[in-house]
Amino acid sequence: MIVEECPHCNRTVLPSAERDCPACHRSLDDLEGVDVTRTRATLRVSMKLPQICCDCDEPTDQIEHVVLSRTVGGSSLWEKAAVFAFMIPAVFVSFGLFRSLGSLERGHVDLIKLAVPRCEGCRARGVLRPEHTDFENRSATFMVNRCFAERLRGI
Repeated sequence: MIVEECPHCNRTVLPSAERDCPACHRSLDDLEGVDVTRTRATLRVSMKLPQICCDCDEPTDQIEHVVLSRTVGGSSLWEKAAVFAFMIPAVFVSFGLFRSLGSLERGHVDLIKLAVPRCEGCRARGVLRPEHTDFENRSATFMVNRCFAERLRGI
């Protein structure tokens, strides 16, 4: 069998013997109501992108800045409460409690900044949001115009 893109959920899948998508359970052969002009594309930080709108495939020199973030490290409220409960006796010995709680809050923010070509008309329809973000590989997957995705493969 061959791996294919499902026209309904745009996932790359290995279809069943009946040619159904294992992700959305719809037939790969049923194209009714499907927007065949859209597909998924993964954009990476510092990737060279064509000067074509990712939504409508029209030439543009305009950019939409997409900033994705997550906090790495730190601790939850429950972890802080547990530390507090176990360190109450330490309050009478020293003021080490406050130093310990402060260190639990430290973490860092992991950012991915992408400059995606998008014309003014498409930006007016709303903010570009990723379908998936991969912080480890510094990338994000978006629904884009199929021609834009094909141009990405050609660069």
